[in-house]
Amino acid sequence: MVLRTIFIFAIIITLEQYVVHTSPTAVSTVVRSTCDLNACRSERPGACTCNSNCECSSLADSDDSDGICVHRLISCTNITHCNDTAACGPGKLCIKSRRCGKRSVCIPEILDNEDLCSSKTDIRSRKSENTNNSYQGAKSLSAFWSFDSNTHDSFNNFNGVPVGRPMYAQSVLGKGASISFTQSSPQYVAILSDQLPLQRSSFTIEMWIYPTSLTNGDSGLFGHCSENSPNMCLHFVIRGLRLHCGFYANDVVGKTVLQVNTWSHVACVYNLITLTQQVWLNGVLDGSKYPAAPFQRTLSITTIGTTYNHWEPGYIPLMHHGFIGYIDEVRFEPRAKTAVEIMRSATYPSE
Repeated sequence: MVLRTIFIFAIIITLEQYVVHTSPTAVSTVVRSTCDLNACRSERPGACTCNSNCECSSLADSDDSDGICVHRLISCTNITHCNDTAACGPGKLCIKSRRCGKRSVCIPEILDNEDLCSSKTDIRSRKSENTNNSYQGAKSLSAFWSFDSNTHDSFNNFNGVPVGRPMYAQSVLGKGASISFTQSSPQYVAILSDQLPLQRSSFTIEMWIYPTSLTNGDSGLFGHCSENSPNMCLHFVIRGLRLHCGFYANDVVGKTVLQVNTWSHVACVYNLITLTQQVWLNGVLDGSKYPAAPFQRTLSITTIGTTYNHWEPGYIPLMHHGFIGYIDEVRFEPRAKTAVEIMRSATYPSE
């Protein structure tokens, strides 16, 4: 696996330790983004220090003059009201949001960090500039997370943010790294961009996985879920020890029992033209469903390493279904890959 130098236009989070099958204390480099709340309220040009992707808010249990920049990816339809951050639970903040009315609400802590809401960078304008470079057509909407000691997308489209301090382990290639989830607390990689082309689209999600523990419950691999309604919750998981991929009440299930402590190539494919869902294991078709209605994408956070409903009222029990083990070479393409292409990915993981 080749380390790549890429220009980051959305999210830059670097973990400072490389680990091979060990679990030392991780170092978090996420820095909270702050702002002058009074200046933001004055609405004077240039007064507010949040970029246009974020809004200036404040913690419910802090002085109003202490502002924080919060990404606008907040659902005000299914919300949890709160009085202080402690009431929201791990990984969340209690904020005063002007968009969600006068009461304070809980939000994922990840929506407030300097790399996402920096005053020096307008993510949308830089993304617009990026679409004019050499990554055009399908590549401009594709993603490849190699997890070589970071959570960047090699196409520079959908960079990730590590949540819960996941670590790194040996890659499926024997060199480079994979990302390691122990799930002592909720751990996953969050993709905050709302541009991942999932709605009413063909797509392929594929990755290498090394589960170190499996149960009959869900082990989340890839998710984009805002509500538990038919065709509104994309989840690619291991369920009942088998691959399972679908959109809620519209799913395909694999036939083969997965093994722990071994690398496997897995893929979920949806073909909008043929209305077919498929799951693949080590280059072989493991399950297929027809007809399958398309996914109706909604505003939410895409996750790798768990399936997680961010906007469930009360955030209890967090709808967290984490994967335990290593994940490597995660790819997303906005098209249905062919059997030959999937077999090639399962045979030559570096390509």
